[in-house]
Amino acid sequence: MKYFFLFFCWLLTIFTVQAQQTLLVSTNDNTSRFKIGKWMSFDVFSSTGGVATYEIRYDKFTPVIKTDTLQLKAGVKRSVLFIHQAPGSVIFKVTKDGVSNYAGATFDPFDIKVKEEAPEDFDDFWQEAKKELATVPLAAKLSEYSSTNYSTTYRINLGMVDQRKVYGFISVPKMAGPYSAVLTLPSFGSTEEVVKPTELITEQVGVIAMTISIHNTEPDQRDPKAYQPDDFTDPYSNYYRYAVLAALRSIDYLFSRSDFNGELALTGVSQGGGLAIMAGGLDDRVDLLVVSNPTHCNHTGIEYGVASGFPYYLSKVQQSNDYDKISEAVKYYDAVYFARRYKGPVLAFVSYEDQVTPTSATFAAFNDFSGQKIIMHGTTLAHAHSEEYWIGRYDAFRRFLPSIQGAPWPYARKDKGIQ
Repeated sequence: MKYFFLFFCWLLTIFTVQAQQTLLVSTNDNTSRFKIGKWMSFDVFSSTGGVATYEIRYDKFTPVIKTDTLQLKAGVKRSVLFIHQAPGSVIFKVTKDGVSNYAGATFDPFDIKVKEEAPEDFDDFWQEAKKELATVPLAAKLSEYSSTNYSTTYRINLGMVDQRKVYGFISVPKMAGPYSAVLTLPSFGSTEEVVKPTELITEQVGVIAMTISIHNTEPDQRDPKAYQPDDFTDPYSNYYRYAVLAALRSIDYLFSRSDFNGELALTGVSQGGGLAIMAGGLDDRVDLLVVSNPTHCNHTGIEYGVASGFPYYLSKVQQSNDYDKISEAVKYYDAVYFARRYKGPVLAFVSYEDQVTPTSATFAAFNDFSGQKIIMHGTTLAHAHSEEYWIGRYDAFRRFLPSIQGAPWPYARKDKGIQ
């Protein structure tokens, strides 16, 4: 009983310290953007004194660049000097008394490039996939899901390769058409909450709004075979082949509608952002990309000691006998190479403390877009998407899809706000 009481007191002390401690981490410039070869600093402030540890690294899979301890005084800022010699980004992590905080920094981020080229048959590979998809009838099936004074939403499923289906929702305005369209591609996951109707896009902007799952079941059901099979060694057996083709099949469907005017935006965050870039690079019917913290960027970065984006293909198999084969196979799914093939406007968002889709990987894709492009910076965000991004999407839709510029605003139910 005595030992239990002492253990309880120790836990209480730890929790009390954590509750009372304020640990703040930042860079010495609120833009967190620096020039290569120039000194900058990460600044640490703690409300309590004591020893803290810190580390600097590119992402959670790469070796630590620098690590040390800091002797902190309560209320006194300590600075850690750092210099970087090549375009890129780093994460600075400080831990004290079991509490951690982070800061991100970029170095000439608009000069970040991938080190390797796309496979020579990259375009042939995807042309073959598109031809296979074209042999499958659309076979669109719709059933009403919900209705408001402003829009009607339907469940939808479409014919797909390998006897699969593309499942999702589509919302149509209750006003005179024809309409532009916005296709939302899904974030990672297979739960019932990943894909939901996007009728608020319809009602805020006056467009057809479609959102799809990449799995072979209704979007509000769990797919027990989600992301399987997934053979990294073979580009034909990578699960994301289904995901990219699902996006292309949805575009096919939208262009089959008599109430669609031919103006199309693709949007998505995280996995959805990566898929939007891929589909946009493959289909010249896409007029606008709006993405945040996209996945699938710079897979081979890990080979050069820098950050690679989710799903970390090479980071997971560094000791595999199939490493070289995987390194080549996953290039067919690197969003950077698709970005080079997309020529339209882009609105993007990047988070500087993101350890899921690292900052430098996102910039690697963004820098290869050749059309009009805007990138918004979340200097103190991890894998998150700011309110400015969510609102900014609507401005991008109106600016770059000309026929909706005169649509009623706000068209939506005011009680729902902007989503």
